[in-house]
Amino acid sequence: TPTLAITSDESDLVAGDTATISFTFSEATTNFVDADILVTGGTLGTLNTSDNITYTATLTPTAEYDGDISISVADNSYTDADGNDGTGNSLTITSSTDTPTLAITSDESDLVAGDTATISFTFSEATTDFVDADILVTGGTLGTLSSADNITYTATLTPTAEYDGDISISVADNSYTDADGNDGTGNSLTITSSTDTPTLAITSDESDLVAGDTATISFTFSEATTNFVDADILVTGGTLGTLSSSDNITYTATLTPTAEYDGDISISVADNSYTDADGNNGTGDSLVVSSSTDTPTLAITSDESDLVAGDTATISFTFSEAT
Repeated sequence: TPTLAITSDESDLVAGDTATISFTFSEATTNFVDADILVTGGTLGTLNTSDNITYTATLTPTAEYDGDISISVADNSYTDADGNDGTGNSLTITSSTDTPTLAITSDESDLVAGDTATISFTFSEATTDFVDADILVTGGTLGTLSSADNITYTATLTPTAEYDGDISISVADNSYTDADGNDGTGNSLTITSSTDTPTLAITSDESDLVAGDTATISFTFSEATTNFVDADILVTGGTLGTLSSSDNITYTATLTPTAEYDGDISISVADNSYTDADGNNGTGDSLVVSSSTDTPTLAITSDESDLVAGDTATISFTFSEAT
């Protein structure tokens, strides 16, 4: 009875690999054909032989398949030259052609100044060659990767200072492999960032006030803010009316100088007393306006209090300030 041995030059296949499968008979057979072979988990190319004893064919594993490839020939599926039925055989080869995948997630979707986010890189299977250099980040910086299981890696993301825009975190295809050496697919994640510090400019339509004057004071922000209120403003030497705004960017109020006051009027807003729409603390500003509302007075005196014929008197007009 003729016998058959099935062997392979590879015992473990990954994506892109092939193996040469040899079917070696104990004696020549001329009726062994492709249809005599059952393959699961892969495909076998056309049989070739030069002596009718050893036949070879190329095995290609099934894509995206993790498991055993089975190659078998049933008993009595071939005969020797004398017509004797032969015994079959089988071979099992390990295959891992499943492409590993990656999901990138964040515990925060919108970052402002002072915020950080934990970025998670979760693979469909373990990988040991994923490193910091495999990650491209724009709009922020990523701390060192850490992992307890080689499946989920985490790192801390810090947004770039004074930056309004999207933070992009990406890993390219084929930048890492699974434990079997299969190249993995990449992924990307976008997070909104607004770390630009809002600023304030305080201006006046008048630079010098006297009694009866008022000035319009403008508070102009670099971006909209909805939590700027009268209590955020410190004024010395005058009083400021109620704030008003049509766009939450420019606020105006009327300044009235303190009566009977000569000196500077100071108008100031402290740092961090307001925020932009994203919650970033803003920088303050200050303005000085000259004021002179002191009412001048007059004293009239004479060097003589009683005049007779031929007398004169010098009359003095003395003002409290120059006129």
